[in-house]
Amino acid sequence: MIIIQWTVFAIVIAVAIFITIMGLRFRRGKEAYLCGDCRFNNDEDCHKTERPEATICTSYRRINS
Repeated sequence: MIIIQWTVFAIVIAVAIFITIMGLRFRRGKEAYLCGDCRFNNDEDCHKTERPEATICTSYRRINS
């Protein structure tokens, strides 16, 4: 029973780390504005209040991706 609990715990930790890494993939930071080369940089696709000077964005995707 303890082995199953530790296995589930390890899986949860691995998934949490994976989600964190995937989230960081789409974050540039360092005071660089993301909107200039984001595929959603228009009034119809982006309704975020930070636009056009967002430095961190969960929806950011590069145009050439």
